[in-house]
Amino acid sequence: MMGDINDDALIGELTVKLGKDGVELREVSHLFWSGKPPASHVNGREFIVLVASAKRLEVTQLLMLPHFCSVGNHRSWIVELTTRSVLGPCNSQRTPGRILVTTNHKALCSYSAIVRKKFNEHKIIPWLDRWIAITF
Repeated sequence: MMGDINDDALIGELTVKLGKDGVELREVSHLFWSGKPPASHVNGREFIVLVASAKRLEVTQLLMLPHFCSVGNHRSWIVELTTRSVLGPCNSQRTPGRILVTTNHKALCSYSAIVRKKFNEHKIIPWLDRWIAITF
């Protein structure tokens, strides 16, 4: 979940409420910058954009684009999540940096089937088509 909360995104009231039992979202942007939080508003010095994630989601990269690349008065973000945390657990062992071996036809077909099933289940293609239509 991302959004301009017009409050301190690290310790503000909404951030605290989202971290309580029953909701259990955690602020994750602080894991990707060191020292002072970056200014998220074009005219401000405060960090007011909340980036919250469920505990089961593995956020592996969080990039904040410069103001001139962003729409409106806030900076745009790019968030990278692991496939496993989005599509669900599988029976394989997680290995950092592991690539899909395309020479193993059976594994490739199995993986592709799982991805297609989850894409259909979560309606990813229609969702992306709507975003592309809005953007271009």
